[in-house]
Amino acid sequence: MGDGDADLSGDLFSGIEGAEELDFDKTESEFELPKRPRGILSHTDREYLLGLREYKHKQSEANRRQDIRERVVNALEDYLLLRLFLEKEEREKIFEQELDTDLLYDCLEAMITFVYLGLDQDENRLGEIIERGVLVGANLERNDRSMGDATNVEATIDIDYDPDVDELHRRMKESGGETLTPAEIGVLVRSGKVDSDDLETLSEDDQQSRGLAIGQSILDGLREAGAEDEE
Repeated sequence: MGDGDADLSGDLFSGIEGAEELDFDKTESEFELPKRPRGILSHTDREYLLGLREYKHKQSEANRRQDIRERVVNALEDYLLLRLFLEKEEREKIFEQELDTDLLYDCLEAMITFVYLGLDQDENRLGEIIERGVLVGANLERNDRSMGDATNVEATIDIDYDPDVDELHRRMKESGGETLTPAEIGVLVRSGKVDSDDLETLSEDDQQSRGLAIGQSILDGLREAGAEDEE
């Protein structure tokens, strides 16, 4: 290749629409992704996320990931416009005609999941955002103007976890209880994995002191309940 010849491999095509099509291999799969119009993601984006497309050059794959990120960011910013300027009739068509009920609910559920994960699984922040969003929506369009302005919205998100008792017990043995919260110590006590002797061997920092007190209180309560049953 002479000095004036262009090298068509590698990063030359970075940032050029469609150039990455020259730099991929389709993975072997019986699954064929149905084509539908482009939304936030292009058909190529969807294939990449599903593992149906692999790039020969790392830079091309990095470009694909960056494109996806940028489109998601721009889509989120577009909601600022959709909220205020998309006509009510058009919005109603989206929710009432374009998607059947089950698919609509699945999509909305996925949106909430994506936001929740993006907020680092902080349910308090998510709750605050839902409250503000509903409050704005309640005042943008009111079916009954005589009801006045909405002034407050409360959204409470309570998450109940089914703890992995064996994993908590393993962590307690490995760290001496230093990595356990008071609530986790309480779980171990209620499950019968921890007794008074175990509690005495745990570390004595401030958090653990609270945990020990809670654990001992739970243990005492279980013993009292057992004694009452025997009577």
